[in-house]
Amino acid sequence: MFTDKAYCFLLRIRMFLVCYFAAFSLFAQQSRSAYVGQSVLFSAPSTPANTALSTSAWGCYGGNVTLEEQRVGTSVYGVKATINSYFTGTAEIRCDYYYYWYDNYGAMHQNRATTYFYLSCNPVNTRLNTTNMQLNVGEGAWLEYSLSPSISPTPTVRMYSSNSNVATVNSNGYVYAVGPGSCVITVENSAGPPVTCQVRVNKVDPTSVSLPAPSPIYIGQTVKLTPQLYPANAQTTYSWRSGNTTVAEVSGGSVTGRAVGTARITVTTANGLAASCDVEVYKPVPSSVSLNKTSLRLPVGGTETLTYKVSPSYAIYSVSWKSDAPDVVSVSNGRLEAKTPGEANITVTTDNGKVSTCKVTVPKEPMEVSIIPDELELLMGRTKTLTCSFVPTDAATSSLTWKSSNPEVASINQSGVVSALRPGEATLTATTHNGIVGQCQIVVPLPLFQLFVWTKAGIKTGYLSTDKPQFSLEGDIVHFSTDRLSIDIHRDTLDKFTLEQVLPEHPQSLSISENVMLELGAGRQLDISFMPTDAKTELTWFNDNPEVVSVTKGGFIKGLAVGDANLMVQTSNGLRATCRVTVPEPFLRFYVWLRSGEVHGYDLEERPEVKIGETVFTLHSAKHTVEYQADNVLYFTLQDAAVNDPDGISLPEATSKMQFKEGELQLTGCTPNSAVSVYDMAGLLVQTVQTDANGNLSLSLNTLRSAIYIIKTNNTTFKIQKR
Repeated sequence: MFTDKAYCFLLRIRMFLVCYFAAFSLFAQQSRSAYVGQSVLFSAPSTPANTALSTSAWGCYGGNVTLEEQRVGTSVYGVKATINSYFTGTAEIRCDYYYYWYDNYGAMHQNRATTYFYLSCNPVNTRLNTTNMQLNVGEGAWLEYSLSPSISPTPTVRMYSSNSNVATVNSNGYVYAVGPGSCVITVENSAGPPVTCQVRVNKVDPTSVSLPAPSPIYIGQTVKLTPQLYPANAQTTYSWRSGNTTVAEVSGGSVTGRAVGTARITVTTANGLAASCDVEVYKPVPSSVSLNKTSLRLPVGGTETLTYKVSPSYAIYSVSWKSDAPDVVSVSNGRLEAKTPGEANITVTTDNGKVSTCKVTVPKEPMEVSIIPDELELLMGRTKTLTCSFVPTDAATSSLTWKSSNPEVASINQSGVVSALRPGEATLTATTHNGIVGQCQIVVPLPLFQLFVWTKAGIKTGYLSTDKPQFSLEGDIVHFSTDRLSIDIHRDTLDKFTLEQVLPEHPQSLSISENVMLELGAGRQLDISFMPTDAKTELTWFNDNPEVVSVTKGGFIKGLAVGDANLMVQTSNGLRATCRVTVPEPFLRFYVWLRSGEVHGYDLEERPEVKIGETVFTLHSAKHTVEYQADNVLYFTLQDAAVNDPDGISLPEATSKMQFKEGELQLTGCTPNSAVSVYDMAGLLVQTVQTDANGNLSLSLNTLRSAIYIIKTNNTTFKIQKR
């Protein structure tokens, strides 16, 4: 038996040994290596005797390494280290691990220790077939490489040049010499260090030079001359000279024509070689001339200026103008002036004989002029545009002068717009260039006011007047007075009063159909109702979707596209009414004609899918799926439902029979020795085949791509779909 002191001494010795082994593990090291893409497994170190591993924590410092913890339950016992890309040196992997033990009294103790592991990356080395290249400009050579050792996955290799103006390299290693100088071709692989190849490109001087002559050029035109060197990969700089700069100038090889004649152009290389060619310069003449108008209607006294265009644009030319009837139309530098009624041909001619003509018609002068309308009642503050008609009806005037006899009552501008300013009457006149006058009588009526008076007893009384009433308060009496009436009302009985202007002969109510269904392409007149029915007004329309529905001033609508449109009509006195017009999708009708003489019709809302197999004819749509025996189907049509019923459709003398057999379309019963045409859905002719003497035909479908085709014979038409 140990005494207590002896037992404590032994316990201290045991704890010293545990700590000693833990400290020893701190300095334990392990080094491993791998290639890019490979993994290494590291496990936590063994714990001292009589202890057990609790868990471990890992971290990596340096390199490009990914750690993946290895677990048993929730306890981490190691990691898998994967090298992602090549690196030099080593990556340090640190493991902090925890272990525990129990003493003789059953108490648990825990300690922490640290171990370092080191991971290096094995290089995949690149070997080149050469590390130095000597090339001339324009030459090329292959730069080959090999990788050692061979690993999986195979590393990626990239090549690039330090100066692409000297040499370039493609992904396969072909080096091409671009220009003189030096550069470095670098070869990188993803699993090892890069290697380089030095490239020297030498300049090649020409041994001879030639200068091809260009085609004749025109004055003002520029062409580029290109010297031809030998050898082809030679490089040099050039100097240029023109033997006759008044005819042609040269700069950097670009020759510009200056005058008619011949000039010798000489090029000299940097090493003294020279070559020459003759450049012929011609005057560029017009190949055509065109006027901006080929026909024109111009009233007597009217003027207009014609313009012309000459091709080519760089042509040098002059033009002359001529009228074949100068007493009808005169011309000077393109400016026309109409003299008398008749016709004249105006020509412009270039100095090399190119001609363009404009036919000018001078209509008859007016003998009478009428203003539309010739009588007008216009409310004060309103405007209206007047127009004119002439006798004879094809007459025209070069000017129309408008005038008002009383501009304080009604004024009119030179566009024929009259404005009612104050009550009264005026005569409006329109005078043509030859002094013919038309007249319109306008009346601006007195405004009519309506006074409404409400009493507290609920009585409403209305009074009409042509001037605005005046009102005043004298004691308890409210006094209203106009040119026609005088009203006194005790203010204790007066509730309110209003004053409104009455627009005579204008509608007091307006209505149109609220909802209209209109077929695509159809038109109809909207029903517009006024109260009173004999009211006079001008209508103004507002349309929020003119691409779907059009509307005229009189209310005639037409369906232009599928959709909805909201129309609003407004009278001249401000009344409004709205109408919603719907243009639905057009209904289609599909007819199937059977050899028995029956006709079956189907109403559709969309284009159907039609398939003709070897034995079955199938029609499929959202509403219908029907099948017929192909031998029983003679003919089918697809048309708008608005078109006539089947009884109104003429059926051709269709006696042909169609069937499929072993990849061929077989037709029988056709016209002997007749042409059978195959069209695609775009209407293009694909092929034409002739029937035999018995009216039979075998058409191979192997040469046709998958699509829908129309087979047309002399007496019937089939539609097929090749899948």
